Amino acid sequence: DFGSEEGTANFGLKEFASKNYYFTDLSKNYMRNLEVLCEANCWCAPGFAAFNDDEMSPRTQANRGCYEMNFDQSDARARKHCSRVGSESMFVQGSLVSIHDQQKEFFVYSIASGYGYAAQYWIALTNNGTAWNWDDNSTSPFAEWADGQPDTKDGQLRCAYAARAIGFNVKWSAGDCREKHDFACETSPCSVEYLCVPCPGCSF
Repeated sequence: DFGSEEGTANFGLKEFASKNYYFTDLSKNYMRNLEVLCEANCWCAPGFAAFNDDEMSPRTQANRGCYEMNFDQSDARARKHCSRVGSESMFVQGSLVSIHDQQKEFFVYSIASGYGYAAQYWIALTNNGTAWNWDDNSTSPFAEWADGQPDTKDGQLRCAYAARAIGFNVKWSAGDCREKHDFACETSPCSVEYLCVPCPGCSF
């Protein structure tokens, strides 16, 4: 929203904004206003939950991505679904969720637990016969394996899933890739740098 130099606000532009997505500024620092608009233009497609860990910039609603919870699929089908997710009106490309810190772990679990107390969900961590590797090639040392895990049972269990342990703790276990678990897809937020393509009539 903008106002005159005399301090009289012009509320016309406010009517075009989504609820709570407007601001009033009488300064002439137009470059800063542009930065604000670019930050505000960071949102998630319908059906996705926004992850924001920047308390100093609440305008950036999804600075750590957007997440969608799905149900009962094998690891392979979960990955296929996440590669092309969306709704009847929006298409985005994503991936099975990777977890490299406690804050993201808790966020993803909070979404999963909303659909069931004992939620178990695939994560993008697989064993190639010698080592466990993240799909995004991360070398993060963060790991939350349960006691006695990871146990591949001589190579039979090569996909990892997360599950609630004691309290709000989450622990990982090796699982049969053919088993069906819930899963979360993650994608970049829609923004001026990442286009979310309108896709009316699409079927996912």
